[in-house]
Amino acid sequence: MSKGIPTGATYLGFALLWQAVLFVAWMACIVLFGAGYCATAMVAIVLTAYGFFRHVRSIGRRAKQGIREPTPELRRLLSIMSGSRDAINGASRD
Repeated sequence: MSKGIPTGATYLGFALLWQAVLFVAWMACIVLFGAGYCATAMVAIVLTAYGFFRHVRSIGRRAKQGIREPTPELRRLLSIMSGSRDAINGASRD
């Protein structure tokens, strides 16, 4: 996972990861409650919620920090975009 600002892939990965985790936790809690291990099931629910909110906060912190130094791919993209914008506006490239 990159250390820069979160991208769409970050959010998609988050959604897919937590969909799978919540499904497994839900199935485990059904089994634990059914077997009479209510305290263990409650601990599993609390730990799942803790992990979810911790992950949300880490993505939020990364989004708040932003990009400290552009990656080479971003630099190349920005140079292409600024060059095409100059060409559209009629400026000559020297």
